[in-house]
Amino acid sequence: MAYKNLFSKSSKGKLVQKYSQYHINDNILHVHIPKCGGTWLKDVIYDCIAGHHRFNFSHRPASVIKQELEIEGYNYDDFNTFAVVRNPWSRLWSSYIYSRYGSEITDLDRIKGIKDEPEPKYKNPYIYVEDDAQENRESVLENIKVGFLQNDFNAKNFSDYVDKVYDLFLKGDNFENYIYLKPQYGFVVDDNKNIIVDKIFKTSEMDKVLDWVYSINKDSMIRLRAKFNPKKNTSAIQTHYYNVYDERLIKKVANLYKEDIELFNFKFKD
Repeated sequence: MAYKNLFSKSSKGKLVQKYSQYHINDNILHVHIPKCGGTWLKDVIYDCIAGHHRFNFSHRPASVIKQELEIEGYNYDDFNTFAVVRNPWSRLWSSYIYSRYGSEITDLDRIKGIKDEPEPKYKNPYIYVEDDAQENRESVLENIKVGFLQNDFNAKNFSDYVDKVYDLFLKGDNFENYIYLKPQYGFVVDDNKNIIVDKIFKTSEMDKVLDWVYSINKDSMIRLRAKFNPKKNTSAIQTHYYNVYDERLIKKVANLYKEDIELFNFKFKD
């Protein structure tokens, strides 16, 4: 097999990492659901930049990853697989902020300009760029713009954004072309809707993810990498998602992501 020199097998049939400085925790397979903290997790788990490691499948669902691994001569079931899911109301707010700030900022001067956002009233409505990245902020902005152009919908505000997303839903759109809006359950189930990842964590359980990785590989440096790789979010706005919803929007998102809410046991205020 292609992985013979990198791994051995545990008594449970899972891959056990043979450490090298180039292949850290490659027996851990992360099914990366968008807007769920996955970029930070990959940086920490695999000790790499932006998730560029040996088994990086970007935002592909587990079912697709399984097929791609088989083509390369790997067995998906040999890997220790996991995904992280996020409260759907929080995730949609994050998607909106990322889309709005990514698609509307077209020049450097507006990086520090207040957005024309009628609702909600932000305390500090600026796009966020790390201080040490200011000299590279043109490329930072470009990366943000590219990531979410497809999800903007020219929404006037968050309420309008939810309405437009909901209209797509009513028309039968399954959001296959809008990866950041796609329901999360679709990333972790097979065609029969059976869960095919070993572990599912919530974004509030990042410490548990690291504990789980450590329990498998005894990676003594993982906590240190987490400490010196603080969570960063280029779409961060200083407000909580609780504050941007009214009852009408809460119900719409509940309908949009009914399967996620039921499968992962989410409530509006988790």
